[in-house]
Amino acid sequence: MESFQEVLDNSRTFFDDVLLPRIADYLPMTLEPTEAMNRVANRALGAGFTASMMFPSVKRQQLDFRLAIIQLLNEPIEDMDEALQYAEAAVQDMETLKNARTLNRPEGPYCLFMLSGAYPAETRGKSPDDLRAVFAERHWVSLTAFEYMAIQRVRATHTREHGFDRNGPMGQPMWLLDTMVGPRGTAYGFWDTATRAVNLGWSSSDEPMDRFGAHPAMVVEIPED
Repeated sequence: MESFQEVLDNSRTFFDDVLLPRIADYLPMTLEPTEAMNRVANRALGAGFTASMMFPSVKRQQLDFRLAIIQLLNEPIEDMDEALQYAEAAVQDMETLKNARTLNRPEGPYCLFMLSGAYPAETRGKSPDDLRAVFAERHWVSLTAFEYMAIQRVRATHTREHGFDRNGPMGQPMWLLDTMVGPRGTAYGFWDTATRAVNLGWSSSDEPMDRFGAHPAMVVEIPED
């Protein structure tokens, strides 16, 4: 497994590389893990959550949300097939998503642990409300809209394709359970193979979508100096 410092270094490098330096700058330079951090990390790894990434505070993410859409979901990736390059992202309402309520995140920076592969098939075809109940029982969280954008970009950069979330029979269109839009909406995201665009939007929290599932994750709070 990567150390917390390695995850931090890789995350800072990623945000710098995609020209989001203000995101990188709001992550610490060094990190000495606490006993509590190691305890949660070991539980996450034991559950198979071997992929990890660090994020600054939710407030910082909101301030750079518009720029993140441009840099993460629109800019081309070097050496990726032209047919898979990003067209302009289809975002339902940027300001609404930017100001949506974020669940289950600390006030400061944090490390997100999640599955390195597909989300569990058992999450597909359920409403966000039903999924939240299942996740709460298992002490899981899910992804937010900002985290989804970053992880989508990381996976596409590493694999040179969009298998993480493409909108097709083998794809993973997903609920972003930890971004709540208004009183009764939940964000979602997927790569549309027909339009070559990432789609971000939201729908009713009590309505299932047949092909949609959700990625479980765990959060490790990073103490601030």
